[in-house]
Amino acid sequence: MTFMGDATAGALLAISGFLIVLTISFMVGDRLRPTWGLKWFGLAMAMTILRAIGSASTLSVQPAWPMVAAGLAALNLAALYVGVRAYLGQSVRAPWIWLAGGVGVWFGLRWLMEGLGLRAMAGPWASGVMFAYLAFLCVGRMRSFAGGAYVLAAAVFLLHPVLVLGVGPLLVDPHMRGLRAWGVMGTAVVGLGVLMASMGRLRLELEREIARRRQAEASLREANASLEVRVKDRTAELEEIVSDLESFNRMVSHDLRGPLGGVRGLTEICIQRLKEGDHERVLNYLEVIQRESDRLGQLVSQLLLLARVTHVQLDRQDTELRAVLEQALDTLRLSHGAEVVACVQADPLPRARVDVVLLQQVFVNLVGNAIKFVGGRARPEVRVRSDVGSGSIQVEVRDNGPGFRPEQAQQLFQPFKRLHGPEVEGSGIGLTIVRRIVERHGGTCWAEGRPGDGASFFFSLPA
Repeated sequence: MTFMGDATAGALLAISGFLIVLTISFMVGDRLRPTWGLKWFGLAMAMTILRAIGSASTLSVQPAWPMVAAGLAALNLAALYVGVRAYLGQSVRAPWIWLAGGVGVWFGLRWLMEGLGLRAMAGPWASGVMFAYLAFLCVGRMRSFAGGAYVLAAAVFLLHPVLVLGVGPLLVDPHMRGLRAWGVMGTAVVGLGVLMASMGRLRLELEREIARRRQAEASLREANASLEVRVKDRTAELEEIVSDLESFNRMVSHDLRGPLGGVRGLTEICIQRLKEGDHERVLNYLEVIQRESDRLGQLVSQLLLLARVTHVQLDRQDTELRAVLEQALDTLRLSHGAEVVACVQADPLPRARVDVVLLQQVFVNLVGNAIKFVGGRARPEVRVRSDVGSGSIQVEVRDNGPGFRPEQAQQLFQPFKRLHGPEVEGSGIGLTIVRRIVERHGGTCWAEGRPGDGASFFFSLPA
């Protein structure tokens, strides 16, 4: 094979070298992204290389060359068509059938152009129509999916017919060898544009992957941090449960077994006295049994209430705390009498989002506890007041009872802890119930007091 020595042949050979680089680039890119159809663009560039070499050599003057060049052009457009479908994510399950169909379409368009009287320009016009269709496919995909560099691909596909059908005839004589040179150059421009579009798409995907991994890493760090917090919370809950179980065991050993044993012993004595006919003493024993049974029943009820407030789902409502306190005072009037509850004074209280039923139990326990300890005073006083700070509401229930030592404050809210012994009735669970309810609302409880100087019980709620 010998090459011609004119400028057109030199340009074709130079473009062929560039096309070889594009072909290799597409084949390498296909290994990175095999689903993009880059190998078909590489095949299209290879067909163009053969056409460029043939046009630059003495083969171009052979009678059979026009038909060979037409076949190469058809294969070029068909390979581009299959590659574009794959690049756009369209179906190419039988690519060789699509390739054969593309060749048939190109020849059909060429014959149509010949029928319209274009004759020698029928091939370039057929290629121009197919390039315009490829640009149309890219524009359609661009409307439904961003980020594939489809604008650039559509632009270079439209550039080919502009070069061959618009600029080419103005700069060169309208003979086929010159137009084929423009066609080769236009295909090289198309290949370069598609390669740039693929690189842009790959860069965008890499940026998205990096962003996704960074987000996943941040989510993992956040999950680890929250896991540590949950572990600490669970550990604290387990420690609290263990502490409660220990207290419960002690309570069962003393507060439950003692009265139960006493009831059993008194029952045996009652049976013996009834046999002896001593009915008066039996009645006294039965009164003791009744009191012990009532105390045991109250203790069981308090245990059930503690279990319920620990697991019941909160029903928060925006509520006036003064209204909740009044409901609690009504309950205390029924159980203690209106005269006893008359010592309670309340300042204005703010609004808060709380579970009304549970918070009413908080006031019942705190105010009821205060009433119990001021009962022996000449002038009993119980005061309920509040203070609204930054982000929280603080409520205080203060009494003028006997108080307690400051170092005992931490024990008050522990279950079954009773600081004043059996002389003051109670189950030792009331303040534990208060703490559980307040903590479930996101608040805290504490107490302050001095012997002989009364006691103050505080709880906070989110504002």
